[in-house]
Amino acid sequence: MPLVLSIPARLAVAATIGQLKGSSSHHINEQYLNGTFAWQAEYSIFSISEFELDKVAGYINNQKQHHANHTLIDLLEATPD
Repeated sequence: MPLVLSIPARLAVAATIGQLKGSSSHHINEQYLNGTFAWQAEYSIFSISEFELDKVAGYINNQKQHHANHTLIDLLEATPD
């Protein structure tokens, strides 16, 4: 699931992502799935400028439509081999 967020320079990216994945997994498992949800081990990080934020957020908000219309941006949809 794509997510756009701003991580302050004083925070380590890996630690921030680890906390995000850990707390969201806990919440999902406690509230909805009784312990069956787990994030994949990998993740991708893209650094974008403030000027690209609206474009990237718009792409994420319309991702289902992009998949249906086959109008994907390969770089944003790539998964590790």
